[in-house]
Amino acid sequence: MFHQENALEMNPQELLRVQLIRCGQKLGSGHGKRQTQGRILKILYLQGPMSQKALQDKLDIQPGSMSEIAAKLEHKGLLCRQKDPQDKRQILLTLTDAGREDVERFRRQRKGQHGTDFAALTQEEQQLLSQLLDKLLTSWAPPTPDKERECQSPAEFQESGESIHIRPGSAPRDWKDHGV
Repeated sequence: MFHQENALEMNPQELLRVQLIRCGQKLGSGHGKRQTQGRILKILYLQGPMSQKALQDKLDIQPGSMSEIAAKLEHKGLLCRQKDPQDKRQILLTLTDAGREDVERFRRQRKGQHGTDFAALTQEEQQLLSQLLDKLLTSWAPPTPDKERECQSPAEFQESGESIHIRPGSAPRDWKDHGV
């Protein structure tokens, strides 16, 4: 919980940054694992086996970090790492049955929570928050071209398990209806 006495020591911009980070952490949690671990499992669930390098590039994380996270997930029995039969230099990551069950359980739980994430806000407050967040997202610097990804719909984004980089002014207006 964020304590009000901490807020007194911060300027308004610092306070907003901390609050947004905390909200992101809260919305990103749920697997009982760190957020990146959950994203790895979700991507493998949706897209199937993938090389460790491809997944590392997709998530934009360092090779050492990717190896460490994959080892932790393997130790928990959620994925297995093996040499790619087509390219022995590559490590192929595959979900185990336990990994698939973990993702499915999380998706069921999350589906039931969609209505409660913002229950503390009225409909008008939710719309205002959505407008303010959209304004922030469009005002921040655009990503480099190699990091851009176009999504056709909110459902495609939500199902991809990926991060998304939206060019200023490019987010479709109907995405707000989908919690994106």
